Amino acid sequence: MHKKSLDASKIKLLADKGKNTVKRDRMVNEFVFASLRFPTIRHREEAICAAHQRTFSWIFGSCQQETANTRPWSNFVEWLSEDGGIYWINGKAGSGKSTLMKYIWNHWNTLKHLQSWASGTKLQAACFYLFNGGNEDQRSHTGLLRSLLHGILSQRTDLIRQVFQEE
Repeated sequence: MHKKSLDASKIKLLADKGKNTVKRDRMVNEFVFASLRFPTIRHREEAICAAHQRTFSWIFGSCQQETANTRPWSNFVEWLSEDGGIYWINGKAGSGKSTLMKYIWNHWNTLKHLQSWASGTKLQAACFYLFNGGNEDQRSHTGLLRSLLHGILSQRTDLIRQVFQEE
């Protein structure tokens, strides 16, 4: 992790004294989030225009009434609701892949079907838009991991100590 805005020695000092655990935990959380965050963490997502309400509504449709010739992709809702491996979306540059993904990410149906898949366990979700035209953080695996960790740990700060035990 990169040292950003908090001094790790201050956190260690608080930990060594064993006092004021609320303050220490807050400082540790701030340190972790400052280490994971990068200036362009949400730039790509914010730059993607929202799709018209019905442009991508087909993704949540059912395959049962359509033949393979009219709909050559598999059932996305079924994939969300069940353990189905990877759902691969590909296309040419500028064809709308990111717009589709933003639509899916922000659609209420996505969360509903993912919660069905989670079968009562607490669901955690995060997003990242890989951007080859962006800076190093926006196009690298490191940026992907930092962004996803930031997203998940923002929802579940109680996991920070488990994820970063040694730090």
